[in-house]
Amino acid sequence: MRDAKRWLVWTLRPDPQRPDKPKKVPHYADGGLRGKTDTPDDAARLVTYAKAVKALSGSRYAGLGFALGGGWQGLDLDGVRDPATGALEPWALEIVKAIDTYSEVSPSGRGVHLIGRGTEALKTIKKDKAGVEFYTKGRFFTYTGVPINGKASTNIVTLAPIYSLAEKRWLSQAEAHAPNLPLKAGGSPRALWFETREKLKVLLGILTNTDEYDPWLTVGMVLHKESGGSEEGFAMWVRWSQASTKFKHEACVEKWNSFKADEGGVGIGTLIQDNKDAYEKALRDQAKPAVLDIEDDPLVAHLRAGGRVDFSSVKEVEFYIDGLIERRRSVGLVAPGGTGKTTLVLDLAIATALGTEWLGMQVQQGAFVLISKDDLKADLDGAFKSMVEARGLSDKDAKTVLDNVHLFSLLELEKAGLLDFADESNGTPAATQLKERLIAGLRDIKNVRCVMLDTLRQFAGGDTNSSRVMGIATQAVTSLAATLDCVAIVPHHTTKVGAREGTVDQYTGSGSAAFGDNLRVILVLFKSSVQEMQDEISVPHEVAAALVTSEVLKLTDTRGSLRRRALPPIWIARDRYAIRRVDGRPMAHTERDQRDIEQVVAAVKAGAGSGDSVATALKWRKQRAAAAVRAALESGAITKEPGRTGKLKTAP
Repeated sequence: MRDAKRWLVWTLRPDPQRPDKPKKVPHYADGGLRGKTDTPDDAARLVTYAKAVKALSGSRYAGLGFALGGGWQGLDLDGVRDPATGALEPWALEIVKAIDTYSEVSPSGRGVHLIGRGTEALKTIKKDKAGVEFYTKGRFFTYTGVPINGKASTNIVTLAPIYSLAEKRWLSQAEAHAPNLPLKAGGSPRALWFETREKLKVLLGILTNTDEYDPWLTVGMVLHKESGGSEEGFAMWVRWSQASTKFKHEACVEKWNSFKADEGGVGIGTLIQDNKDAYEKALRDQAKPAVLDIEDDPLVAHLRAGGRVDFSSVKEVEFYIDGLIERRRSVGLVAPGGTGKTTLVLDLAIATALGTEWLGMQVQQGAFVLISKDDLKADLDGAFKSMVEARGLSDKDAKTVLDNVHLFSLLELEKAGLLDFADESNGTPAATQLKERLIAGLRDIKNVRCVMLDTLRQFAGGDTNSSRVMGIATQAVTSLAATLDCVAIVPHHTTKVGAREGTVDQYTGSGSAAFGDNLRVILVLFKSSVQEMQDEISVPHEVAAALVTSEVLKLTDTRGSLRRRALPPIWIARDRYAIRRVDGRPMAHTERDQRDIEQVVAAVKAGAGSGDSVATALKWRKQRAAAAVRAALESGAITKEPGRTGKLKTAP
């Protein structure tokens, strides 16, 4: 099991809906937030136990996790173990003995996790009342390494044979004897834990982990006692312990589960008394109102300067890509997965190194840097080699490209610390030092024109639905571009609706709207078709015919700026590693609308009775079909029967 590439790490994040039970948030060992589960990309980023332990050591993570799926399944029994004696509920003990697979104590000390093999598409069982859950994929189990009754089974068995028995027999017993366990004796009542927790956070901030055993043990005992042995208390102890050079996650788990519920000894009051001066100073510092020094305040000085208009300081707009991207801009490249955005940007890298045109637009010559948390270095190098070969460059130009294109992968980088722009480990997202580290590392590369960070989701460091996380990440990208005097590009995924309907605007990117608000340029890339292209531009028949074997892409410039007008959509033909622009005469709106109306009429004549059926018949996106149907109705070319769901008909 330790050799299986199913391991990850996790953090605790406050849950506004359940303040007493923080969420466990999974991360890959490379630092990225785990996204969609059970995909090839997800499986490729899970690691062995040894690599996950390395990621855990000295980091912000609270523990290890084992991802179910990929042939691994799990049974979770909650509230079946007495943490003081280790005794299991009789029906739960029967399960453990019957299955004889790997089983261990959960982080709370009150539950049991059993892990086994299986590829059968068994449905998930989830019985909240009984505290029994059976998962086949889509979840992960927190890992403690503490075996049931002190000895772990070395077997990893197939769980399918016991599935039906568990569902019919044990679940009924579990529901009949559903435990309602109180907090352990000696633990703080739940209502007081919120107040105690805040005091403990202050204490942990002033206590220095000196690598000595007794202080480490004392802090663990206090956290166990005051939290009632909860997972949140354990995670706080782990994070504090990670500052020690002697940190071992297994040692924390072993000691935590050895603490007794009714154990006396040191409590939070003793710790506060022993560190009274430092604790009171920390509280005073927290309570101090910010003192505003008006005379030294930069904003006050800036406003007092008057803001007078100075035409002599106005310079010509300097472009990195002529007419499309200005220098020192932060750029979001939004596209659904698998669209080929990385290939497109690598093509831009070649144009940057040579100072040639890219998609018909002149590019400033200089160095191009790609830093990826999405692809391995060998894969980046291999793809780039194929692109250089596809261009048929001379030996001289190929050398220029290799001298000026720099590809980095952070996936295999170990002991590099936090590689995210935001850190959520303390509950509230806070900016890290990643931007400063990137700037320091790239300063020695001469004449950098563009830096690409792939992808924004991997670099953000938290939930990209959070405006705070997205704000921190996008502001860091914008600041990096300004400081290095270059363009900074961050690829990002579309929303599900945007990908399905082809929605194109500055807010097409998934997650918080801070993405569209904070980045200066938003480009949207979608897969398209020759038919869609011919609906928008007029191209010679022979050009369209030559595109039959090509992949057609549409790049949309969603907005301009005060000094730049947004460009019309750019149509691209891609043949694996060969990229070229397709030019044509833009069709007038009236011409395009009339063509759409004619096609809608033909579809209705053929039996399409609704907007959705028109979209299906014409192979259009629903958004376009709805607009064309409205135009056809307004023009009188078709009619609609009365009622909300009235059928479309051709005009008499």
